[in-house]
Amino acid sequence: MRAGGVTSRADAAREVDAWRSTARRPLRAFLVLDAGPNPSTDYYVRPRLAAVVEPVTYRDVGRDAPRDQDLDEGTFVVFVRVASPAWVLAVERAQSRLGGIAYFMDDDLWDLRSHEGLPLGHRARLARRAFVYRPWFTSRASHLWVSSTALATKYASPRRSGPLLLPPTWPVEPGRAFAETGARVRIAYHGTRAHLAEMRWLAPIVRDVVDACPEVDFEAIGDASVREVFAGIARAVVLPPMSWPAYRAHGESAICAIGLAPLVPSAFNATRACTKVLDHTRLGAVGVYSTPGPYDHAVRDGVDGLCLPLDAARWTRELVALVRDRPRLDGMRRAALARASCR
Repeated sequence: MRAGGVTSRADAAREVDAWRSTARRPLRAFLVLDAGPNPSTDYYVRPRLAAVVEPVTYRDVGRDAPRDQDLDEGTFVVFVRVASPAWVLAVERAQSRLGGIAYFMDDDLWDLRSHEGLPLGHRARLARRAFVYRPWFTSRASHLWVSSTALATKYASPRRSGPLLLPPTWPVEPGRAFAETGARVRIAYHGTRAHLAEMRWLAPIVRDVVDACPEVDFEAIGDASVREVFAGIARAVVLPPMSWPAYRAHGESAICAIGLAPLVPSAFNATRACTKVLDHTRLGAVGVYSTPGPYDHAVRDGVDGLCLPLDAARWTRELVALVRDRPRLDGMRRAALARASCR
């Protein structure tokens, strides 16, 4: 079953069985290569491998050097988003004995044109750690996995099956318990500097909402460029950038009632998936999302989330109305958390 556009762990386990059926040889182990703790691995790969009987090893392509035992006979190698010269060379040398090689991406990492508008440093990292390996993965990977139908359509090839669409999967940790919204209502937008366009679009909306609702506090995360966007807005707090483990810990302890997830039209955003639904669930918040976009089939509009066109006046009205109607707000928050219990 799919709960709100997110794959259940039962379905995810069946997907792993399908990987076994297409393996080059019997699978004896899984090796996941990524950039250290990150949401892509936690939302797409780790839950799918949580119940496998084979041993699963996670290695950081930037910090961990390849070892012979990492690539034993029958190992299925999964690259998550990124690669490195050392690991590509090691897998190349071992490929004749491997069970398979998969590459997963949840953004359009193979098209430099889609990176226009992103911060320069972020674009450079994407090019260095993902884009340059496209030819190697195209020729060597037995499986290409993507997070959205847009990516699946874009990278379809007549020479191979797929790509395989992998929706996000509910994390393996226990779900958050519901708690009624208190006297204060915290609204959050949690994005990185790659989302400055969304932050600039949101800033006047946030200003109007906190001015209209004295009980509202606003929370964002980011560096000086993010603080500049929200400067001067009453009761707006910009927390310092966090590592993924720190953000997960923050999400499990934070008290947020509403999470925001607009997507300003861009080539990069055109291939986005609905992972903000999982972030908001961890926060105990109901999400407000832009439409059209990846959230259209991920939430039930008006039940466990709101899907609104990118109309600033509409967002302001809907947020003020939601803050002032606590039974409706808490009902939607409860429904959003209940959706995760279907995993």
